[in-house]
Amino acid sequence: MDISKEVVDVLKDVKKKQAEIKLLYGPEYKDNGLVFCQADREPMYPDTPSSWFPVFLEKIGLPRLNFHYLRHTHASLLLQAGVDIKIISERLGHSSIRITYDIYSHLMPGMQKEAVNRLENLLRK
Repeated sequence: MDISKEVVDVLKDVKKKQAEIKLLYGPEYKDNGLVFCQADREPMYPDTPSSWFPVFLEKIGLPRLNFHYLRHTHASLLLQAGVDIKIISERLGHSSIRITYDIYSHLMPGMQKEAVNRLENLLRK
């Protein structure tokens, strides 16, 4: 799956900081090959970021939402930007496009009107 240059840059920074910490700790450093982990380098519990996220949002002055909203926001923004639902389905890891359509079809009525407008504009040329 493709990711933006900005995300790649952030991940490179994390990797660089990990290398510095590894040098500092020497042979005592636990290298589990993880990008994000606990302070002791052990794997995080899957729900750990979910518990931090609402508090983080509150600290930066945004509405308190759960972590899973990022997934829905990602999909909704892509759909509103006109990205094909098949691509969105693949990005979300859904086993079928039908799952994606069933979850996000409520966002599509406005897109139907946009499709009609685009078709009319094409036919007028």
